[in-house]
Amino acid sequence: MDLPTYAFQRERFWLDAGRRVGDAGGLGLVDAGHGLLGARVEMAGGAGWLFTGRVGRDSHPWLVDHAVAGTVVLPGTAFLELALVA
Repeated sequence: MDLPTYAFQRERFWLDAGRRVGDAGGLGLVDAGHGLLGARVEMAGGAGWLFTGRVGRDSHPWLVDHAVAGTVVLPGTAFLELALVA
């Protein structure tokens, strides 16, 4: 077995995380029927709903038009829309 010639020489063994698309229905999630919200699930005891979703430049290309100092930001009206739907 070859030993490293430098004490801090390391080799990376972690797998790269990829995007995985699966069946959300198997997790108890129901389609939210909204462009920004991907799914919803009823909270325990019928206390309400929990919404989930993913917003990114790859799934929502219009976000690229909303940049401040080179950083893409979600417009305030999108937050308002999410609050009204929830």
